[in-house]
Amino acid sequence: MKATSFVFTGVQKPMTLFGLPPKVMFLVIAAMGCSFGILVAVGLAPLAVPASVVLVVVLWTWLWRKNNRDWHFGNYLFSTPRFWASRGQAAFFLAGRSSRHDRIV
Repeated sequence: MKATSFVFTGVQKPMTLFGLPPKVMFLVIAAMGCSFGILVAVGLAPLAVPASVVLVVVLWTWLWRKNNRDWHFGNYLFSTPRFWASRGQAAFFLAGRSSRHDRIV
């Protein structure tokens, strides 16, 4: 008979900061800083603060909804670019026995 765990791994939620994972919240803050800097550099300083606040609210709301649908949205968001960046010239399958067909170029 299999023993059951008292920790339900399917119910656990990752740590959040204002409802978003810390990496995703940092992305929202970085987008705000970039928009503020670009508007100031272009010469639209009076619009920089309101536009940055609107961008934060819109981006946070959009990402918060996506995160509520899937609690691991932040992991998916950052793991996909890491996978494609780490591929280099070739990728290898790690499971199973090796053969000449394991290399993907």
